[in-house]
This record gives sequence, C-alpha cells and structure tokens, in this order.
Amino acid sequence: MKIGIIGSGQFGASLAHNFSKNLKEINIWNRSNINKDIIIRKLNSLSGENLINQLSPYFKIRRSILNVVENSDIILLCIKAQSLINFLGKNYSFFENKPLVFSDVFELNRENIKEGKSVIITLFKIFSESDKKIRINVKKILPLDDILSKPINNLKIKIKNDKDLDILSKILVSKGNVEI
Repeated sequence: MKIGIIGSGQFGASLAHNFSKNLKEINIWNRSNINKDIIIRKLNSLSGENLINQLSPYFKIRRSILNVVENSDIILLCIKAQSLINFLGKNYSFFENKPLVFSDVFELNRENIKEGKSVIITLFKIFSESDKKIRINVKKILPLDDILSKPINNLKIKIKNDKDLDILSKILVSKGNVEI
C-alpha cells in the first residue's frame, strides 16, 4: 500500500518514518519546503538523540499535493484541526476518489503512539454516495498496556460440543493467576 501524508510536523514525520521502516511507500508533502535533512533533524529532536542518519528509500518527499495524491492509495491528513477546514476548502478537489484519514484523534493520543508502544485503533468508514468518496475516521486509540493491565471482570465461555469442552479442559490444566 502506498500511503500519502499531508503535513510533516512532528506527528506526520513520525508516522511517515515508521511506515517507511516497515516497507510501506510513503509520499509526504508539507506547505513549507522540506527535505530529508529537515525530516531527519525533526525525528532526532523528537527522540532527544541522533538515532537516525538516513531515511528509508521508501520515504518520498513530494513537491505538491497532487504528486502525493497521484502516487498514493490512501491519504493521511496530519494537519492541525484549526487549519484543516481552510486546507480542505482550497484543496478538496485533489482528493477525488481517495480514502482520507483525518488525524484529530491521532493528535489527541500523541502520547500513546510512540515507537515500541502497541495500540488498538478503532476506525470507521463513511462512504458518501453523492460524491463517491470514502472518509476514514479514527474513533478510538487504546494503548495495549492499558487493556492488558485491567482486570477481567466478566468472562463468558460458550461450549457448543464435547470437543470444545476437551479443548477448554486442556487449557485449564496449566496454572495461571486467573480464577474462573
């Protein structure tokens, strides 16, 4: 999948870097001129160390929004919420038939989205019949640590047949910290 990112601030640059490390082609654009050296400095300043000295070959800096859109399957809008309406008003026609992911929930959960942290992201997709566009919104971001550290208050196990009962009894032989 080719991912387009509009906005190379801290959040956009971090997303682009992590996606490109995982062999995803990234096409990034920012309203101010950017280059690989600027992105590397920005990423190193986020980590507080000089960990990055080059970007993945999958990381492509594009010179226009149109270049990002033409070379991407999906577009992530990493733009501050207060600038988003103005940006879309001027540039919405570029995103013809491209799924758009809006980053407002990402920005609110910036602390949870860091390298080495696992999260569960709930997405919902809206398809507009009138203009044939797909919009993908992030509904919720939950750190996996938060989910795993909470006690399980209720557990329901459905047993449909004897085979399911045999499987469950084999699982229950091993000792754990859970009372059932």
